[in-house]
Amino acid sequence: MVNGTEDEEELARMSPSQAKAFHLEQAVLLERLRGEIDDLQGAAGGLGDYIDRGRPGPAEAKEAHDSMERQRQDAARLRARLQALVEALRRDGPEILAVWADAHARVCRSLLASLPDRSEDDQTARFVARSTLKAWEKLAGGGEAFIGIAAPWLNGYLERLELELAPEN
Repeated sequence: MVNGTEDEEELARMSPSQAKAFHLEQAVLLERLRGEIDDLQGAAGGLGDYIDRGRPGPAEAKEAHDSMERQRQDAARLRARLQALVEALRRDGPEILAVWADAHARVCRSLLASLPDRSEDDQTARFVARSTLKAWEKLAGGGEAFIGIAAPWLNGYLERLELELAPEN
């Protein structure tokens, strides 16, 4: 024990079921981060609408503008964090990205299979679902790290995604 410690390290290979659970757990963490960014951007957009259309007084407008800027900055900081994580996972953990992207792709496909195609709103929802699906299919190979979900157009998307990312019982 010359200049050493008494610490020991042991490597153990995960079983396939342990690896699957780990990948799913990490995909859930990525989704939480993505969802937080979506929420911040949505809140900032709502404040922008309030400033533009709500006719706030000068003090209220300034307070709303300052809050909107804070939310945008927080979202930008989290987007940079997500970008760094996705880049690292492209290199070191593509299985995790595959679990995350595949869950989103399954939700998009499910919505496309169930969406009617009668009205302009239906057609818009189908376009949004197809565009979202394409973005998720590109994620692992270098696509955008942050993919927003236009939940107002994709009814039930987030609930379906939660089921897709739920651990198996």
